[in-house]
Amino acid sequence: MSLLGKNRPKFTSAAEVSPSHTGDVCLNAAAWVSEHLGFTPDQLQAEALDATEDRVLLLCTRQWGKSTIAAAKALHHALTTKNAFIIFASACKRQSKELARKCKEFAARLGLKAEPDGEGFTLPNGARIIPVPQNPEKVRCYSAPSLIIIDESAYVKDEMFQTVTPMLATSNGTLWIMSTAGPQRGFFYKTWLNRPEEWKIVKATADDCPRITVKFLARERVSMGQTVFSREYLCEFVAGHQQLVSQEDADAIFDTDF
Repeated sequence: MSLLGKNRPKFTSAAEVSPSHTGDVCLNAAAWVSEHLGFTPDQLQAEALDATEDRVLLLCTRQWGKSTIAAAKALHHALTTKNAFIIFASACKRQSKELARKCKEFAARLGLKAEPDGEGFTLPNGARIIPVPQNPEKVRCYSAPSLIIIDESAYVKDEMFQTVTPMLATSNGTLWIMSTAGPQRGFFYKTWLNRPEEWKIVKATADDCPRITVKFLARERVSMGQTVFSREYLCEFVAGHQQLVSQEDADAIFDTDF
């Protein structure tokens, strides 16, 4: 990814950084990212950025750039959505704060000052970005976010998922759940398995990532073993260490043609 140099544009308000328009059609997020944030998303990253669905699932290899894409999506959303309120959630507060940090760095590249706002920050146009811990009792205070992004969703507890999604009830906001593959359980795995029609599903294995070399993957396969390698790089869910029977074997028990 090529980053902006010393001549990167400076902006003092959301109006100046908002995408240009052709009639009533807004410049898509991927093109905006390329123009303003200084890197060109690959094909699958662009597909995720430009998703129009309000439910998006990203299943991807390690080091695909999901955190970068999520932070860029959040900033684009913040600058193009009235009264934007964005929540970053994950299995731990540190991971949520990392997403917020990347989003804040992108804003700084555009000359936008992020003012501290409790646990998160606020942009000049009033958009709020807040990282939250995996603590259902402590996140119930937030309401009507316009965008929720849950990172490493395969490792986030169902209780947390069931706590944050009702926040979207009145805002009709957008939900992104994204992760590498994990155990064959939980809301992320079930959503991937069922693939609801209203969801945008994007899958990116290491073979789809032009930034990961064949040589590196060969080394990882040897050092990790095939099972872990398949989970980390090939987007394959594997049975957890406490799971005696894989989901595939359990499904095979039932004869659906009976």
